Amino acid sequence: MIFSYKAKNIIFYDDNCALCNFSVGFIIKNDPEHKFYFSPIQGRIANKVLDIKYIKNINSLVLLSNFEVYTKARALKYIISSLCKLKFYKFIIFIPNPILNIIYTIIAKIRYKIFGKSKSCLYLDQNLNKRFLI
Repeated sequence: MIFSYKAKNIIFYDDNCALCNFSVGFIIKNDPEHKFYFSPIQGRIANKVLDIKYIKNINSLVLLSNFEVYTKARALKYIISSLCKLKFYKFIIFIPNPILNIIYTIIAKIRYKIFGKSKSCLYLDQNLNKRFLI
């Protein structure tokens, strides 16, 4: 059997971003069924399975699920709707995508200024490394 990265739910994220790493940790904590895997958007797997336009735009997480690519609002809504533990955040699903995309873009542009750059790699944690595709 050939392992297909495209057939999994993979969240590609900016590994240098502290907010992004916090978000990945938050998703892992709220994903006991292991629905999602994670991979740095700057990494080998992203280069292998994503179109270059997604790799160049590290101002958005990229979700690859069942051969379809989601970014910004669509990715966020997909993740939230997939995780039962995130019931509190379900209101986000009702925010129109154009509005949520604007909010997302603003936060993405200032994330380094507010949250800084990441100093640690989640995938180096032995308890978490099975969730990461490096």
